[in-house]
Amino acid sequence: MKTKLNFLLVFALLAALVGGITTAAYAQEDVTYSISGQLFYDDNQNGILDGDDYYTYFGETIQLDQGCDGTVDDSFLLTYSVQTYTFDNLPEGQSYCIRYYNPGYRTTTPNPVTTSLSEDMTGVNIGFAYVYLDYDRDVDLNGPVGVEYTRTVAVTGGDGPYDFTGTQWSSWNQPPGLNLRTNSAAGTLTISGMPTVVAEGQIHLQATDANGADLNQTLVFWIQTDASASFTSSQSPSNAGQQVTFSLEFTPIEPDAPFPFGGNVIFYDGDSAIEGCQDLLFAEGNFWGEYLDYNPVACSTSALSVGTHPITAVYLSSIGAYKSGAFSLTQEVVVAAEATTTTLASSQNPSLLGGSVSFTAPVSPAPDGAGNLHGQRAGGRHARHHRRV
Repeated sequence: MKTKLNFLLVFALLAALVGGITTAAYAQEDVTYSISGQLFYDDNQNGILDGDDYYTYFGETIQLDQGCDGTVDDSFLLTYSVQTYTFDNLPEGQSYCIRYYNPGYRTTTPNPVTTSLSEDMTGVNIGFAYVYLDYDRDVDLNGPVGVEYTRTVAVTGGDGPYDFTGTQWSSWNQPPGLNLRTNSAAGTLTISGMPTVVAEGQIHLQATDANGADLNQTLVFWIQTDASASFTSSQSPSNAGQQVTFSLEFTPIEPDAPFPFGGNVIFYDGDSAIEGCQDLLFAEGNFWGEYLDYNPVACSTSALSVGTHPITAVYLSSIGAYKSGAFSLTQEVVVAAEATTTTLASSQNPSLLGGSVSFTAPVSPAPDGAGNLHGQRAGGRHARHHRRV
């Protein structure tokens, strides 16, 4: 009986020993995998390595977030000699997020790349591209005085939300009656209110998008009034073929300290622009330290046909106190009278008292500079008058 008990005890000890060894062996067989890939500049921003895209490195860092909880658990520095990032010894079954961040750049592939490991993952490439922030330049910020004003400018090229810290009116350049506000989610700047005087407005627009890209611009605009101008013709009526000059001249709002104004002028004969009189520069005043004087602006033409011509000068304002406008006059063009020469001749000089004397006044076309006669015949016309003295 004692022998049997000893045998059972030995067997139990052996079983426990073997079981412990087996358990230890299993504990040493944890399965791990790796994640690797490359970083590339995505030139066309389509999230795919193609076309003119290229691999990049030189000090860029790829981050690993085990569990995707926002914590950086490991990082890999790309160098000239090591151009592929690799995170290895990663336990299976867990979630991993691979991130790349560089202020001013947008990740064009999924960021982060999230995966649950069940095998080695290669070719997990990350694309990125530079973010070009700008604003909608098609919005005309100029507006008339005394009229309700609202303009909204959107930041373009980036990803929201946006930080508008630093966006404000420039010193001494907030037109009375106007205010501004920003919308972080929409990435917009809105100017609104009732402007009460003619004035220049300047806003320092500063915005940072979710990628860390920055925009710094100064927006310049004017609260404008109707232009005070004279529009004249050098001669009306004029003869067909004769050169006529039309002149548009603005009067400064304040003669002693004139507001600058500038834009372009197009002269029209009816609905057609006059040749050589399109997009003429029109400006007067101090522009960024340079004084410009293109006032008045003139249009000369000799191509007007006989008849009545409605002439219009259209001013397209781009900057300054005067808003866009149109100015009109009527130009009459007539047929030129025929140039003639007249000579007076007497049949007898001196004459006898009581005798008959004839006076003749031939009228002939005047020769041009080349000696050619104008008119239907060289003989001209004659006027004869008889008188007895």
